[in-house]
Amino acid sequence: MASWIEGKNYCAEFTAGNFHGLVWWNDEPGYWCVEIWQDRVYKSSYMAERLEDLIQEVQATYGFL
Repeated sequence: MASWIEGKNYCAEFTAGNFHGLVWWNDEPGYWCVEIWQDRVYKSSYMAERLEDLIQEVQATYGFL
C-alpha cells in the first residue's frame, strides 16, 4: 500500500477499535502523515519518515484494537 500512496495524491484509512486515521504521503517535507480521530473528534496528527514508524507511534498511543 505504501508504494501505491507515496508520491501520489492518495490517502488510506488506518482504523482500530478506538480510533480512525487517515494516512498520506506529503511530498513537501518528505514525510508520512496521519490524522487521528476518535468519536468524530480530531485528536492529533503525526509525521514520520517511515510508514512503519508512523504506525508504531500511533498504536503506542491509541492501542491496537
